[in-house]
Amino acid sequence: SARATTAASSSPRSARATGVRSPEPAPPPLADTTDGGVLSVGCEPEELYFFGIIDITTLWNSRKQAERALKGLMHDRRQISAVPPSEYAERFIRFLEKTIV
Repeated sequence: SARATTAASSSPRSARATGVRSPEPAPPPLADTTDGGVLSVGCEPEELYFFGIIDITTLWNSRKQAERALKGLMHDRRQISAVPPSEYAERFIRFLEKTIV
């Protein structure tokens, strides 16, 4: 009968006898997405992080070439962020392979 089934299914003993277990509670998330950002959780204070690849929108033009030339006079050329597209692509792929893959 329906009454007997309801009583039996609510009993902890009958659940163990049938092998049916309650699902385990899900672990808390490491992060929660908010407004396109990732909200840190489990640490104080909570902070909102945004990630993106913006360098693909930057043109390699005479301004960037001048930036590279001037910075190259003051710093190690291998450490300068302004680089030609082919060099940037190689560096970016190396970074992704090392960091993500």
